[in-house]
Parts: sequence; structure tokens; C-alpha cells
Amino acid sequence: MIYYFIEIAGGPDKKIEHEVDWSSFSYSYTCIIIFVMTFAMTAPRDVSIYAKINSFGVVFIMIIILFTCAVGFYSLSNTNYTSDKDVYDQYLAEKAAG
Repeated sequence: MIYYFIEIAGGPDKKIEHEVDWSSFSYSYTCIIIFVMTFAMTAPRDVSIYAKINSFGVVFIMIIILFTCAVGFYSLSNTNYTSDKDVYDQYLAEKAAG
């Protein structure tokens, strides 16, 4: 799995070397990034917060999806779209006039 991410980050033409190379993205950086992420997830001693967040996760995702859809439908219903260049130029002239 780490090999796959290194290949994506480095590009398909970059040879993957296991020597320490701090001048560009390398295997060493990947190990440090994974260590920091793993340490950050396992460092808290009270993990009950994860259970609380997990129990409301679906609700908050649904709220975000509904909000996005509602704002999208509102924007589509309250916007006058035009593909006519003359109408657009007239709008710009009116806007510039004040």
C-alpha cells in the first residue's frame, strides 16, 4: 500500500529507492507521515469521543448533503441565465451606470 502512494506522489517514471533522501519526496517522508497520522489517532487516552462522533456521523452527512442540494436548487431557481451576448452587454452597461 505504501508503495502505491509513493508511486503516485513520485510519478510512474521515478524509481523507488529505500535509501534516506530528504531532498525530494521519498520513502522516508512516507514513513514519517504515516507515523504522525497513526500517533495522532492513537494518542488520546479517552476514546469515547470517537464513539460519540460515530453515532452522529450519518446525521451530519445527511445535513450537509441536504444543505448542498437546497442551496443548489435555490440558486438555480433565482438566477436568470442567458447565452445572448447583447443581453450580457446591456447588463454590464446598466451595472456600470449605477
